[in-house]
Amino acid sequence: MNSLVNNELIRKDTLNLMQQWNRLRPGMDYGYGLMRLPFIPFTNKYVGWDHLGASGSSMIYLPMLDLYIIGSFNQTAYQSSGPDFRLFSYPSIIIEG
Repeated sequence: MNSLVNNELIRKDTLNLMQQWNRLRPGMDYGYGLMRLPFIPFTNKYVGWDHLGASGSSMIYLPMLDLYIIGSFNQTAYQSSGPDFRLFSYPSIIIEG
C-alpha cells in the first residue's frame, strides 16, 4: 500500500483514476480497485481508502494521518469478519493512536 501511495507501482495519474469514487452503499464509495470509507460519521478527518481480501483480510490507508493498517484472519471462513473488524476495531485504533 505504501508503494501504491508513493507512486512506485503505478503512475500518479493512474492512482487518480482509481480514486474516481462512485457510491457503492451509504458510507462507502468504490473506485477502480479501491474503496473509500469514513471511519467517523459526519467528518472527513478520518476518511481512508482500502480494499478487502477473500481470506478475511483488509488493508487501509488514512491520508490525513499517513497511517497504514493491515490485518488478516487468513481464513476464507472469516471472509465476512474482515469488514466487521475494520468497521468496529479500526476506529478505536485510529482515535486512541
